[in-house]
Amino acid sequence: MTIFLVFSGLLIVAWVLHVIVWRLRPPRNHTIGLLRLFVLVLAAGLVGSRVALDMGWMQLAHGGLLYVATMLAYIAFYCAIEEDSPSLRIIEALNAEDGTSVSHADLRLLISHDGFVGTRINLMRDTGLLVERDGYLNLTDKGRRFVALFDLPARILGIAKGG
Repeated sequence: MTIFLVFSGLLIVAWVLHVIVWRLRPPRNHTIGLLRLFVLVLAAGLVGSRVALDMGWMQLAHGGLLYVATMLAYIAFYCAIEEDSPSLRIIEALNAEDGTSVSHADLRLLISHDGFVGTRINLMRDTGLLVERDGYLNLTDKGRRFVALFDLPARILGIAKGG
């Protein structure tokens, strides 16, 4: 029970720090910022738990696994709500306060709107995954490594690109 309480407490500390930092001065790259913040809290928590609570290595490993699994789930959730998503746009359009219906054509326009794609392009440009030259977008070396990372499991499993 001690392991659960200590590492749950660390998750709460990381989340509170996340809220404070994001309100005062959010990092340029939110995902990397979240990873750094959560890993820093974990490192401090591991040292503190070893020294102050005399936790053994196995207890620290169990707590660390709980923390890392929850951290990754939270970061994935944060990325999902932070970005503009087609599903959320559809739900928001259908949940209009005036109760009007929305046609398929209107939804298609809503999803294919430049703002939706533009958000992704700007994010990819800001994180160094692509560059724009003369109106054309090109992957950077970092972008190619990113693609290779996501292609690796498909290649290992023999899954064709695109599902």
